[in-house]
Amino acid sequence: ALIQSRNATSFTLMGSTTLDLRDVDASQNPRLHVVSCMGEVTIRLPSDVKVRSSITPILAEVAEKGRPSRTTRPGEIELTGFVLMSEVKIKYE
Repeated sequence: ALIQSRNATSFTLMGSTTLDLRDVDASQNPRLHVVSCMGEVTIRLPSDVKVRSSITPILAEVAEKGRPSRTTRPGEIELTGFVLMSEVKIKYE
């Protein structure tokens, strides 16, 4: 799905969600609020974007996969929210 707002929310309940943000305009400083209960969330990001993550895990895991590059685009993507008994994978591609 195409996100046309600076703010977006993803809610996952006992399922899986993949969010492909590789084409997001980071110069607008978008914010994604993630809420998950007993689910799996994968967030796909370009390797050249700055990310600030403050997702709170409760009996859960928030893990980064891959490596962000040293060269970054202007702006940053902010990840917020909370996850309960879930897994969040932040993948740099």
